[in-house]
Amino acid sequence: MGLSGDAGIDVKTASFIGAESRRKSKQSSHVRLAGQIGGGGGSNTAECAAKSALLTCEPQCFQRESQMQIRLLTFVFILASLTSAMAAPNDSAQDQVLAAIKEPNVSIVHLWAPWCSNCQSELKSGGWAKIVKANPAVKFYFVSIWDNGDDGRAMLAKFELADQPNVTVLADSGPRGADKIKQFAGMPVGWIPTTWVCKGGNLRYAMNYGEIRFEVLQQFITDSTAKW
Repeated sequence: MGLSGDAGIDVKTASFIGAESRRKSKQSSHVRLAGQIGGGGGSNTAECAAKSALLTCEPQCFQRESQMQIRLLTFVFILASLTSAMAAPNDSAQDQVLAAIKEPNVSIVHLWAPWCSNCQSELKSGGWAKIVKANPAVKFYFVSIWDNGDDGRAMLAKFELADQPNVTVLADSGPRGADKIKQFAGMPVGWIPTTWVCKGGNLRYAMNYGEIRFEVLQQFITDSTAKW
């Protein structure tokens, strides 16, 4: 039997009221559940939203910080590499010369520069090419100085020196002018060309001013190799 009579409510109306009641009950349950998750109340719901936003921001902030650290490390690495590359020519030249003059055999250290007119005159005379070829057991170190790291290899090749097996071509990175180096490998330098004859860690002869006479240099080499 359905509902009728004095209540004035038919079956369809009763069904509608029942469905509406259940819908509102579900909404009320959802509101209570949200309140429990957020701690209850409107203010707690806002706090929950703020926490959620903070949790969302933290990974982004961490990612940006990591990217900044990577960029900084990359910059430091590049700077260190550039500094090392700039210092290498100077350190390498002096280190090789210091090692060379300690060898038991005779070593000739020749300080020069491609722009130096006296150095050019020595090369043009053919004296260097002749003495290098005549003394294959002697090591010759052509060290370009006061020229910002230019080793002058092209000029040495022009005069048949750069590719000789007993010739090593080096360059100091120091500039020309007021800031030029005043010593090299622990020895004073006041002029170019300068030529040193070394053996066993000792400086045997030093020609520190102007062009050399190659017959004199050959005599120094002979004297340094002779057994006393």
